[in-house]
Amino acid sequence: MSNPLNLSINRQLCFRCGVCRQECAFTVLGSGEEGVPTVLEGGEDRCVRCQHCVLACPRGALSILGVEPAVCEDSGGKPSYEQVLQLIKNRRSIRHFQKFGVEPQTIDELMDAMKYVPTGRNDHRLNFSVLSGKGMREFVKGFYAALKEVVETKQVPEEQSDRIQSLVDAYAKNLDPVVRKAPHMLFVSEPEDAPCTDVDPAIALSYFELLANAKGIGTCWCGMATYLLRDAIPALYPFIVPPGYKPGYAMLFGYPQSEFFRLPRPLPVRVEKV
Repeated sequence: MSNPLNLSINRQLCFRCGVCRQECAFTVLGSGEEGVPTVLEGGEDRCVRCQHCVLACPRGALSILGVEPAVCEDSGGKPSYEQVLQLIKNRRSIRHFQKFGVEPQTIDELMDAMKYVPTGRNDHRLNFSVLSGKGMREFVKGFYAALKEVVETKQVPEEQSDRIQSLVDAYAKNLDPVVRKAPHMLFVSEPEDAPCTDVDPAIALSYFELLANAKGIGTCWCGMATYLLRDAIPALYPFIVPPGYKPGYAMLFGYPQSEFFRLPRPLPVRVEKV
């Protein structure tokens, strides 16, 4: 019998509890001979490779897609609610960065963690473009040069022209009102056929922001760069977006110049219980 998902069941360990079938959101698994889990017809096409069946099996009796329970990390403990909340409370939008960048090994560690971020239908094809050093300098230079060109050639509506010109003028005075002289930028793009378009990049950056904050790295959602790239200078996309992908969102990051000693006093959140 064909077994395209490489499903393997240890019949001695499996006690037919049905947890693997229950946790499968796409009805890939069913009850086979003697109640042992099996792949249902068409299951291979429905499977999103989430591995929930392996992770939820209390006996470690199931493997799929070549993933064996023995090679999976133990789920371990979770941080307390208070610890997570404290991390969120301490998150700030950083607009003034130290000149030296984040260590390459730290960036690699953060990017490796991105494989755990949730995506629609477990579609883990996001592209993470990390700009640092020379690459960052070339991007910033090209960014403002492109803005200058679209204003001079009147490629943008008149109502946008004055605003963009003010950004170009500020850059000529050694200011950086958009990228804020950040040492790094992370730009997330997604496949053009992504099932949850426009959502996954924001989710990924939200996770990145908290992980970076836990390491003392400041971040800033760079909406101005995102929207200027999209609306005014899309010709710059090949610098950060691979073929077959569509732009997502930009985030600046680096070590903050200032330390924050207190937490803000935010307004109460609006909640409607229906």
